[in-house]
Amino acid sequence: MSVGEVKFEIIDDQMAEILRRKTDIQRLRSVDTFWRSARAILRAAIVTEHPDWDAIRVNREISSRISNGAVDVARSH
Repeated sequence: MSVGEVKFEIIDDQMAEILRRKTDIQRLRSVDTFWRSARAILRAAIVTEHPDWDAIRVNREISSRISNGAVDVARSH
């Protein structure tokens, strides 16, 4: 892939059909699982980068990164 080229992942027909068959509860469970996994991975990375930070500071950094800084803006108001 060259610089500036964007690669989009496209869901094939079989996967699209599987996703269409999911109930609302199944979809919510999937989102929850992905959310928890993302937080756990991010937590591990932050703790590795900043082993001296306490849990509150780590959680604030997680919130800031996941919200793309929106949480920081909300706290400052």
